[in-house]
Amino acid sequence: MTKTAEHNHINEVDCKDLSAFETLLRKLREFDDKIIYQLNCAIPTKSFTVEAEKKCQDIQSQLLRLRDQRMSLINRCIAENQRSVDEAMASGGDYLGTRSRLRLIRNETMIEEIVNEQTDKTVKERCTKELIKH
Repeated sequence: MTKTAEHNHINEVDCKDLSAFETLLRKLREFDDKIIYQLNCAIPTKSFTVEAEKKCQDIQSQLLRLRDQRMSLINRCIAENQRSVDEAMASGGDYLGTRSRLRLIRNETMIEEIVNEQTDKTVKERCTKELIKH
């Protein structure tokens, strides 16, 4: 997915469709989920000469871009669903389903923190190890 295509999908996802939200978030987390594979491909064994520092910077840059996109999606969907809850409460309508959806989306911020911590730890360990070798 290109940067523009990813950005468009983030803006186009219907935040009231929890399945679409979760599907896009899962796609945006694929790079993090496969970080060890990404690092192994980018920084192979000693027998290959690579610019480890540049590769690590490239990976870090891609991770930061994807994190920004994920947080943008999460924050937008939280705001949209909070507005829906507020409007339903003000009009006396049913807001329990929307409030449940809002809670699930808010939980993604905690999941995002965990994913980021695990990915950062893996990248730091591998890139530090590679930079010490060279």
